[in-house]
Amino acid sequence: MNLIDPTSLYFSAAAEAAAKARKKETEAKKTAKKQNFSALLKSTFDSNEEALKTGSISEIDSLPYEEAISKLKELVSSAGDALRKNQMPEEMQNYKEAVKQFVDYVVKNSYEVETFKRRLTLTKDRIICRVKIIDKKLENLAAEVLLSQHDQIAFLAKIDELNGLVIDLLS
Repeated sequence: MNLIDPTSLYFSAAAEAAAKARKKETEAKKTAKKQNFSALLKSTFDSNEEALKTGSISEIDSLPYEEAISKLKELVSSAGDALRKNQMPEEMQNYKEAVKQFVDYVVKNSYEVETFKRRLTLTKDRIICRVKIIDKKLENLAAEVLLSQHDQIAFLAKIDELNGLVIDLLS
């Protein structure tokens, strides 16, 4: 029987071509997993909106503007007081949810994002996003509420940091 000579040009070229094909396949798999940041942000925002609509936000949206703000502010304050009295995981979750609802309402009703394209050259466009503040009073109120809740937010940030360290140690 004739033996195959691995040093021959024919077989080394075939092996190299096979290696390149495998490398292209793995690179294609890697690039398929990558997602555009704006698409990821939009999908997350859409899923959060759907989740919020099923919760108590839908009833807050039906309230008049001032009543909705006062109710959300009261929810944040009461959840913060409950967290201050009792540092249990349920209270932390309730507080996080109250702050999240308040911030989501403020962002939804206080800011407007405007996007437009600016042509750089014949083949290149640049997408520009501009954030406009619609309601300055609501933005100031949100800053005051979050400033008054600074202690609870700092406490939660420390707890989240510790949880992250524990997860890092476990992995």
